[in-house]
Amino acid sequence: MPSSQARALLSAALAACLPGIAGAGETAPRYALTIYSVEDALPLFGGTVDYEPPPGYALVHERRRSEIGAGRGTLTLRGFPRYLDAGALTVTLEAGHVFSLHFESEPLRSDRVLERSIGRQVTVEQYLGDSLVEISGELLSSALPLALRLADGSIVSINDFSRLRLAQPPAGVSPVPQLHLGVESPRAGVQELQLTYPTTGIAWRPEYVARMKGGGDCRVDFAAFAQIVNHSGHGFPAARVKLVAGPPERESAGGGSGGLSPYRLPNPVDLPNGSSQQVVLVPEQRDQPCQSDLLYVGQPLRAQPNRVPVTDPDFGAGGTSQVRRTLSFRLGGDTTQPAGRVRVLAEDEVDGTLDMLGEQQLDSTPPGQRLDLGMGTAAELRGERSVHDHLLERSGLALSESVHIRLHNSGGRQRTVRVREHLYRWTRWSIVDASQAWDRRDDDAIEFVVDVPENGEASIRYRVRYHWTEQYQ
Repeated sequence: MPSSQARALLSAALAACLPGIAGAGETAPRYALTIYSVEDALPLFGGTVDYEPPPGYALVHERRRSEIGAGRGTLTLRGFPRYLDAGALTVTLEAGHVFSLHFESEPLRSDRVLERSIGRQVTVEQYLGDSLVEISGELLSSALPLALRLADGSIVSINDFSRLRLAQPPAGVSPVPQLHLGVESPRAGVQELQLTYPTTGIAWRPEYVARMKGGGDCRVDFAAFAQIVNHSGHGFPAARVKLVAGPPERESAGGGSGGLSPYRLPNPVDLPNGSSQQVVLVPEQRDQPCQSDLLYVGQPLRAQPNRVPVTDPDFGAGGTSQVRRTLSFRLGGDTTQPAGRVRVLAEDEVDGTLDMLGEQQLDSTPPGQRLDLGMGTAAELRGERSVHDHLLERSGLALSESVHIRLHNSGGRQRTVRVREHLYRWTRWSIVDASQAWDRRDDDAIEFVVDVPENGEASIRYRVRYHWTEQYQ
């Protein structure tokens, strides 16, 4: 066969295998994706990973139209993620049903092709000096040195070669993933197919930006984005997207998002393979009133309602000495912000450029709650936290302790510091006594506001009582 004709036939064969090329009677597929944020997906956000399958998880709903004949037959579909979970794939037809399916996703990598060609006839081309020698036989091993059984039954070992030809490639090897369906239809014609399948290689995570505005009053714009990455091996044009903050509840029936509330993106999103992009998660909150604070959190431990009360007097007795500079404001809107990274930026009043003031991890935050975003530490301030008079009551169902906090100011002016105390030993508590007024921040935290004099110190004392039942309620 002339080489030009061979190249033309090869090009035609490859074009028929490429994803996104519709077959006869088939239009471009339409997609709807539910993408989950899972803890092991972090490597995806740094680029592709070198192991298979990659992390991440998404549930894909796809519609496409294909020509189907009457009676029983085979339908081959192309254009799928490389890491589709074929065991969870479902396909429904407008008329008729699918009685078998086979998904081929083995990529055309030479090592895998050779491994699957053991036992087949191959021709090895090898240069000996300036001469090209061909050796044909049955492939016995795929790693170097190659082992071939020749026609006379002898076995040769080949340490290096320039090219290897397969007379008949192994079955199941395709340049693109493809799905072979056994279908039965009462009529012939174009039908719409509904496909649902999970795939790895897709993930998302929240990203936030708090931008302080210039001027005399403290004002902030708060923007929430979703960073979506797709390394599944397939692109999803104009996809409807739902984002779920958390892993899929795989034990629940139905394949939905379980008890997790999804964030529905209002507009279709193009998700090319290999892409990383940011889209708006919820509308930006503009011009929110804020304040620049000093915050001391001596012990960041939190109450754990699903565990047992913490009765060890030494647990959490220490703490940090740092007093942080914070940007504080309340979240507006009616949407809980999922946990994610937040960056604090400020406008330079001279040239209008943005400067980075801090970066931290934001916990899941409901609307109306005040955020405290770190902007570094206050070098002239430090705190000390100590626990005294720890008493477990004779019933074993309550304990009390006193907490003493000292704040030191080495600066030349008075500073006002918010002191936040996490009541981490149990979820039911009461403040028995306090040296000054306090506010309840949330279910396991209270706050004091303390004026610390220049080159001086201030202190707070309070006593807390925790109580529970024998069933830890």
